[in-house]
Formats: sequence, C-alpha cells, structure tokens
Amino acid sequence: MSTERPSPSEASLNWAHPAIEQAMQHHPDVNLPPPPAPRVRPKIWAPQYVIQASPLSKLFMSEWSQKCLRDPKLLAAPDARFTVRIPRSTGGIVMQHNVPQHVSTLLPEQNTREVTQDEVTPLVHWLCGGPEGNWEETDIYGVVAIAVGTDVTADIVGMLTKGVSMKAIRERQDELIKKIQEQIVLTREIADNRVKRALKSTYNNLVAEWERIKQAGGGVYAPSVSEALSAHILKEEIAQHSETTQAAFDLVAKAMQKPIGV
Repeated sequence: MSTERPSPSEASLNWAHPAIEQAMQHHPDVNLPPPPAPRVRPKIWAPQYVIQASPLSKLFMSEWSQKCLRDPKLLAAPDARFTVRIPRSTGGIVMQHNVPQHVSTLLPEQNTREVTQDEVTPLVHWLCGGPEGNWEETDIYGVVAIAVGTDVTADIVGMLTKGVSMKAIRERQDELIKKIQEQIVLTREIADNRVKRALKSTYNNLVAEWERIKQAGGGVYAPSVSEALSAHILKEEIAQHSETTQAAFDLVAKAMQKPIGV
C-alpha cells in the first residue's frame, strides 16, 4: 500500500477527521498536513456613541426651513435646540441636536421578535456615512460618531459595584463630561462638512436647472427654500470658486497674447 500523501486534487479526504488521524498513526512516515491557520476576523468599525452635531441640518427640517429663510443667521446658530427626524422603512430615528446618544438606544427594544444578528452596527454605518463618512445618503442629517473611548454608563456602574467612593465617582463623571464636551466641538466640523456636501449637490442642481430653462427660453426659475438657503450658506465658497476660475482665465488669456516662437 502506498503511503504517499494525496495530491491537492484529492482534497476531498478530511485529514483532520479523528478516524483518519487514528489510522495514520500506523504510518508514522506519512506527513500529515499542518492544522489550518486560525481565521482572523476583520475589525469592524462600531462606535459606541453618535451625535447630531451640525446646526446646518435645520435647513432640511420643515419646521425650521421657513424660519431660516426669514432669518438666515439661525442656520449656523450652534445653541438652537432642534430635533432631527431620520426616516426609515422599518421605523424612524429621532435625535436631538448636540446630544450624544448611545448606539443601543437608536432602535426600540424588540419584545415581539427574536433578534438573531447585530442590527445596530449596520445602522450606525448608514447614519454616519461609514467609517470615513464617505457615504452620502444620510449627509443632510449631520450625524457623526463621537469618540468617547468608553461606555460612560458602564464605567460609572462598574465603579459603583466596586465600592468606589462617591467623590471619586463624581470626579470620574466630571472627567468624562469634559471629554465629551471637547469631542462635541471636534465633531461639529465633520458634521458640517457632511451637510455641506449635500448642500453643494443641491446648489449644483439649481445651477443646472437654471441653465436648462435659460437654454429652453423659459422664464426665471423660482428656487425652493432649500436651494436658496444652500446658495446662502455656500456663498463664500461660490465667490472663492468664481475668483479662482476668473484668475485661471486671466492667466490663460495673458499667456495667449504672446505666441511661442518656433
């Protein structure tokens, strides 16, 4: 009987099976295949806290858009209290502006069905636009992850169960609150950039519609509230873009006045 190890084409034989291992003990000259390497699971981005951090999202909220049209300064007011409602086919999400929210509270408790898989992580990815914030579907809601670094509630409860003094617990709580406040400031810019990306798309669609109507010989296009406010928010960037474009045209025009000698 040949004791040579089967070729890869004969891989249907399970060399790790106990019966095969026992049989092969009688043939010590046969080299068994090495055990398979442990499977390394990729690390999944799953923040514990999220926050609606951009006041610019008011533009897309029906109860605020008319107010902001009358007083555009309200758009960027960071201290205005408002609610963002994020629709979903399986139930909407409600978030308060500038209030950190633990991801476990995004979905209602499921008492009528068994939850067999993680439903929160995909939801957080969708809300925050993915780990890099590149997904655009939820840009208008200005939701981003907030890097707290620990589960605040679990941290405090853990100290209580260990019998830590109330003074130490209060100090720890103050430390965590300060850290969260610092993170809120940092998340504002990230959230604003997400909303502005949506505003740029709205503004570009407005310009395209104006051009289409102009080419067709139509009348003046009346912009919607969101289109008008988008142009207002982006006016500095629009002006900067226009100046850069004009400067480029001027450089080309100046250069073309003098032909290159052969």
